Amino acid sequence: MLVKLSQSISRSIRSTAAVLDSFAFKMENFPYWAKEINRHQRVMAIGHNHPILARDIFIAPNATVAGKVNIGNRTSVWHNAVLRGDVCSIVIGSCSSIGPQSIIHGQGETKHQPEISTVIGDWVTIEPGSIIHGCQIQDECVIGMGSVILEGATIEKNSIIAPGSLITRGTIVKSGEFWAGSPATFIRSVTDEEIEDIVQTAKQQYESARELEKSFSSNDPETLEICQTMTHNKLDLIKRQ
Repeated sequence: MLVKLSQSISRSIRSTAAVLDSFAFKMENFPYWAKEINRHQRVMAIGHNHPILARDIFIAPNATVAGKVNIGNRTSVWHNAVLRGDVCSIVIGSCSSIGPQSIIHGQGETKHQPEISTVIGDWVTIEPGSIIHGCQIQDECVIGMGSVILEGATIEKNSIIAPGSLITRGTIVKSGEFWAGSPATFIRSVTDEEIEDIVQTAKQQYESARELEKSFSSNDPETLEICQTMTHNKLDLIKRQ
């Protein structure tokens, strides 16, 4: 009962904040943000299943984390990413990054196939536009932008998947391998330098997320003035055309 009451109060507060935010931008004559109220919720339950989130994480304002999702410390979920834990769970470790427009989902149970959760380890970078579906990605891996990892696949530690690759169902990418193609195949072994870069990339993603989060939580009059000037200049240009 208390949980439901708390959730109801939380939704009301967020809705009120959205109204005030939109109203404030209209008062400042800032048309790009003075649009219809966006009631998007970054984090939401699906039925009785609630996300479990570490405190030190970043979730972009227009990302979606829903249902049975567990996210570890210092992990970032970037713009328009969707983590949908409805049919089964999604577990993401620490210091990982889910890139913009990526989709993370599990494989639900069917007549011929068991339920397969999605598990992503520590220091993993999922680059923008990737689809991760019912698979396991172990620690310190990079999934290149636009890649698709299908159900039952396993990406072992220190592996790199090239951009645009398709890892078919049940495929096992051994530790320290570089795969590419559609369908992807083994290309070569990952170098020591590339393994070092995997962790470094993950660190950079976290630092970028921290800086971005600061910009969301701070009121920077100088930045706002610059944006307003650019907006009005563009509107004047449109009127002249």
